[in-house]
Amino acid sequence: MAHLDSLARYVFDWIDNPKSAAEIFPGLPNALRKRKTVEGYDAALEARGLLIPEEQQKSVLKFCVPAQWIIFLLGAYKLYIALSRGRHNVLFLVLLTVGGLFLVQSFCRARRLTALGRRYLARVQQALDGLKPRLSALASTSGNDHFILAVAAFGIGALARHQLRLLPHDV
Repeated sequence: MAHLDSLARYVFDWIDNPKSAAEIFPGLPNALRKRKTVEGYDAALEARGLLIPEEQQKSVLKFCVPAQWIIFLLGAYKLYIALSRGRHNVLFLVLLTVGGLFLVQSFCRARRLTALGRRYLARVQQALDGLKPRLSALASTSGNDHFILAVAAFGIGALARHQLRLLPHDV
């Protein structure tokens, strides 16, 4: 195991005890986000134009909250006016306001991948699509590079769908 870099060693130590994919999926990605070694990978992917820089993601969020407040306050004002004039058929107004809030939220959702990154990932997934149905068989063989490659391309969520159990000595 001396050949593992610090990030790979951290992942290996994290799954040291047998865990199901459902246990790994929420815990490991959150733990990796807190590690400083991941930042080097992010910087390299940002330099290649595959990831959106964090500053740019934050600038989008600066627009989101004021836009949602404007929609909410406008909807509340119109609801107040309608109710003060004796109108009680305001369901459409409420649905329109809630729909507007969700629409702004969907536009403001921070995306990590650029358009180039999404195309690149789609091409990799298309090239490896044949591995997806065989994940269970690939996981049962020791030291299988195809299994690791499939998980890298399709994400840990692909493991959760197959209900696999990973044993550290198999990695």
